[in-house]
Amino acid sequence: MPLPEGVKAVWDLDKAYRDATCTRERICINGLWRFKPASDADEACPGFDEDWGYFKVPGTWPLEPGRKENGRSQRFFGPEGSKKKLSDVQMAWYSREITVPAQWRGRRIALWAAWVNSRAKVFIDGRAAGEIDFPGGEVDLTGTCRPGATHQLAILVIAQFLTPQGTYLPYDEAPAERRMLRRGLCGDVFLMGMPQGACITDVGIDTSVRQWLITFTAALDGLKGGASYVLRARVLDDGEEALTAESEPFSAGDLQNRRLEFSKEWRPPKLWDTDTPGNQYDVTVELLEGGSTQDVNHGVRFGFREFWIEGRDFILNGSRVHLRAAPLNSAQINTATASYEGACETIRRLKWWGYDAVYTHNYDCRPGSHIAFEEILRAADDVGMILSFALPHVSDYDWDGDSPEKRNGYERHVEWYVRCARNHPSVVMYSQNHNSTHHQDDENPQRIPLVLDCLLTGYLADRLRRVYSLERVLRQFDRTRIQYNHAGPSRSMCTMNCYLNWTPMQERSEWFQRWAEYGARPLCLVEYGEPYEASFMNLRGPWSRVRSKDLFQYQYTEWGAATRGDAAFELHDFEKVCLRWEADRFRRKDPFGIGDYPMPQGLHMNVPNLRGVQAEFVRYTWPYIRTLGLSGFNIWREPYLCFLRRGARAARVELDVDWDNLQRPGFSPDFYEPSPSDSMPYSMGTKLEDWEPNVRGVAFRRYNQPLLAYIAGKAERFTARGHNYAAGEIAEKQIIVINDSRRSVDCTCEWSVNLPQKASGVSVVRVEPGCNERILVRFKLPRARTNRAYRLRLKATFSTGEVRADEFTLHVFPHPKAPRVCKEVGLYDPLGQTAKLLDELGIAFDTVQAGSDLRGCSLLIIGKKALNVDGAAPDLSRVPDGLKVVMFEQTKEALEQRLGFRVQEWGLRRAFARVPGHPILAGLSDEQLRDWHGEATLIPPSLPPPDYFSYPTVKWCGFDTPRAGRAGNYGNVCSVMIEKPAAGDFLPIMDGGFALQYSPLTVYREGKGMVLFCQVDVTGRTDEEPAARRLAANILEFADAWQAPVSRSAVYVGEQAGLEHLKAAGVAVRAYDGGTLDGGCALVLGPGAADQLAQGAEAVARWVAAGGRVLALGLGQAEARLVLGLPVEMQVAEHISCRYAPAGPDSQVAGVGCGEFMIRDPREIPLVTGGAEVLGNGVLAVAGGGNVVLCQLAPWQFDHKEFYNTKGAFRHLSFATSRLLGNMGVALGTPLLGNVARPAGPEEKRWLNGLYLEEPVLHDDDPYRFFRW
Repeated sequence: MPLPEGVKAVWDLDKAYRDATCTRERICINGLWRFKPASDADEACPGFDEDWGYFKVPGTWPLEPGRKENGRSQRFFGPEGSKKKLSDVQMAWYSREITVPAQWRGRRIALWAAWVNSRAKVFIDGRAAGEIDFPGGEVDLTGTCRPGATHQLAILVIAQFLTPQGTYLPYDEAPAERRMLRRGLCGDVFLMGMPQGACITDVGIDTSVRQWLITFTAALDGLKGGASYVLRARVLDDGEEALTAESEPFSAGDLQNRRLEFSKEWRPPKLWDTDTPGNQYDVTVELLEGGSTQDVNHGVRFGFREFWIEGRDFILNGSRVHLRAAPLNSAQINTATASYEGACETIRRLKWWGYDAVYTHNYDCRPGSHIAFEEILRAADDVGMILSFALPHVSDYDWDGDSPEKRNGYERHVEWYVRCARNHPSVVMYSQNHNSTHHQDDENPQRIPLVLDCLLTGYLADRLRRVYSLERVLRQFDRTRIQYNHAGPSRSMCTMNCYLNWTPMQERSEWFQRWAEYGARPLCLVEYGEPYEASFMNLRGPWSRVRSKDLFQYQYTEWGAATRGDAAFELHDFEKVCLRWEADRFRRKDPFGIGDYPMPQGLHMNVPNLRGVQAEFVRYTWPYIRTLGLSGFNIWREPYLCFLRRGARAARVELDVDWDNLQRPGFSPDFYEPSPSDSMPYSMGTKLEDWEPNVRGVAFRRYNQPLLAYIAGKAERFTARGHNYAAGEIAEKQIIVINDSRRSVDCTCEWSVNLPQKASGVSVVRVEPGCNERILVRFKLPRARTNRAYRLRLKATFSTGEVRADEFTLHVFPHPKAPRVCKEVGLYDPLGQTAKLLDELGIAFDTVQAGSDLRGCSLLIIGKKALNVDGAAPDLSRVPDGLKVVMFEQTKEALEQRLGFRVQEWGLRRAFARVPGHPILAGLSDEQLRDWHGEATLIPPSLPPPDYFSYPTVKWCGFDTPRAGRAGNYGNVCSVMIEKPAAGDFLPIMDGGFALQYSPLTVYREGKGMVLFCQVDVTGRTDEEPAARRLAANILEFADAWQAPVSRSAVYVGEQAGLEHLKAAGVAVRAYDGGTLDGGCALVLGPGAADQLAQGAEAVARWVAAGGRVLALGLGQAEARLVLGLPVEMQVAEHISCRYAPAGPDSQVAGVGCGEFMIRDPREIPLVTGGAEVLGNGVLAVAGGGNVVLCQLAPWQFDHKEFYNTKGAFRHLSFATSRLLGNMGVALGTPLLGNVARPAGPEEKRWLNGLYLEEPVLHDDDPYRFFRW
């Protein structure tokens, strides 16, 4: 077929790349070849008629979109009417002319092809000449090609699945998930003329900085028996001879595995390193017999360097190096990214992010898993990037019988991959056996440094024995590079996929502390989620569900709330789109997969509840993890660190093609075509400056640079983030300077604090590569009568000219005053910790026992851990008569099994004031309710370790549910959180955690008395915490002064479902019977109230005008106006979520946060727009003189049994309804007080009912369930 204008198929070998020595020559015959699909693997070589099209060699056949291609890059020039994409092509013919150089007479002639996916049948002038199997090799053409003659070369390439036994299956018979995505001649093709007799088939260079030794290894073939040979190596530096080395005389019998090695001491003037990548040499090796040259190999480029392990550290050229790694996808995308120019650009962009290492991201080495690596490896050498190169996966081979590695192809494959990589200085490690040797509990912080491979049992022990035994195969070809199993133990190091889900930041910072103290091998996190976005799902296992279609939820908002508080409920458009789409699938009961969500580009954007949360985790964990000296680290999902700037776009780029000079090694892409899955490092159609880091990317780039300086905790615990101090206290912090560059640096650290009398200092430290230095900063805080905030600022200037800045806010409390407590105080405190706290606060008390008569006690304090599941406890039956109780921290078992709460044993480090201005929170703000000094002591600092094949587990609502582990309780504000009950009069003073649905501090009212549940860790902390002391004093003062509000009963008008719901929630309610309403009742109006009231609506309106209390649930504008007699304005609009400021203690909506109105089933409802005090978008409003509350959502309108995605809304709205009634003084009864006095039986499940209105579900309802991605 005629080619388009300007496009040429040039086969003139005089224009081809040639590499010649005095004994051999190779000619690159890449370029534009004839091409046509084939239909039968046994068909005869076709004639060269006009049916042929053209396609470049090397290249991978273009597929349809959706085949995991990030963008095509080569064009198929097909005859008129032929397909331009080759998705269904399973085999195809290539052909071109070759002219064998006349001077090759007497030489062995061969065709050599690399990265054949997966079989190639070679034909010369239509006759079969031989075959090349994956991954590549040669066919001897000596008998079929004549020097000086022109021949027609044809190659039939067949894309076939390679079985574990080393045989091929037809494409259609292969497992669907293993059908080849990259097919064809995917690497260079050379015509070669070589010596007929003794010759060199491979050369390897190994260098040692520790011994200042260079070792040359040559693979040899064709040696004559009894002959004596010598190998001579010449090392060139820019063409000038830098070294010669010669072996001792040897014979064929001296070879080991067809190889001979010899060494020479050499201390070169320059070393290859990531900051000196140009320090490379060339070497040629000559084979001599009796002084006569038999062969001289083609030149090999190498760099002198050594990478080794010392203890738990990686060492490069004598200095420690920590790997900040990224997966390298260049060989899996297209020929543009796998080209030298494309790979150089990718690596430069990765270095811009602060990465110093990459690993090739093919998790196996099967046909079609990737295309050629040669240019990628050369780019890593030349740009300066440490690289780990993937080798064949043991699981892809059958291991039955004797010497299976020879029969199944494993040994041949390993040798091929090693030959590809071994002389590249950037390649320092080999990765193998991805995701196959780990065990469930390997990321437990109690286990990490102590895993001994010999302790593992069962299938994993068998697998490790096989893996370890097969290292000998690799060592035949490379004895110097580190080999490791990617995500699992190895002899040399440990690697893991580390997905800690919602493990708190403080614990993440200390997760690897024991490894830092006791670890004997390097530890690399080859995948790390900070948290990974899939951890935002409620679907966390088992794998059978994750990998199948299901109905699940991405809970970005709810998890955002745990970090951001109420701000999380201002949703980004990305969240709204996802929620609408998700709700539609739930309504239609149409399951979906993880990758089916809309708006994939939204994952790149600044979604505060996703990328903002991740940025917070990066900021408050990554510096500490680096300080611990973690050997290697890879943040997962690095494509989602940035987005294209406004106005920039990834356009298709047509590339200049030099058609006359395609016969050269490497890829020659025609164009770059972007795809929606493009990420910045591989987006060849954009420039670096076209991209803008999102908030996650900003944080990551800041903390991932080689040089870092930041403000850390005190000397004995640098991870401490405590910030609350007493006036006059000595504050102690550290400045930590990290140097992960490749050279020593000096750093000038200037710090200052804006105290009334300014404190400041300057220190200069020298930091060696791979090390960190610490500067102690101490200053005295001033006296103060009120709360004060001061800022510690740091400016760190490195000798490189780089500057780092940091700041830290300190909150100073005035000297504490003794709380005023006048009532008779009784203390039930079997363990005595709370007695110590009361003594410190100056509170007088009488000790009481479980059976004591409490009639003389006005205020009962139940001490920390005083209650258990089945023991005796005080009788709280006097609470309805006016007894006041303060219950300090209780265990999960007591709260759940005895009292009937649902709880989470999870180290909450950040709580939020739900009722600001409440007396309990006097002198305390949100900022002071986070990251406290010292460790909490309510729960153990670690979870009991399970066996190696399961996660640590806890009991939650009767279910065994997994956890990642626990790394201490430092900084805890609350260790055991109570889920806000849907029934009863509970006022949460503080909340936090997932969806803010937990309260560390809540006041329960029943009758004339109350019980204050303080789960805040105020008792028995290991360090003084001013906020905890202030809170404890406030609690006791409040409890002493508390007086019961006016009690009311509820009268309900509306649909029957509303009445049933209120009764289930313990509300003292009756249906309205038309009688007179008085001040002793509160009216609850549900949908349909206007119809039921009929003529009585006017009387109700007059009662409302006189100050009657009303809670209106789900009313429209006309109904509300008719019944309430108020000029309320509403507009029907979509509601998903909204934000409003938390209400104070005197408000009718106190304790009801905006999070209670977040729904995952978007719907149009009447929202209040006027005639009332509108909160948020109008889903909640206060009208009249503050005596009417309009809540536009009613809990019973959410059928969570039918549609699981509405369960959260039902739960939150049920609490909100009870709370709003409680604020009106309506009595709500629960079995709680009786539960305190009555021990729990072994079969009881008090958490199921009494305080909550829905039953928990295994897997989905526990938001803190752990799943290892």
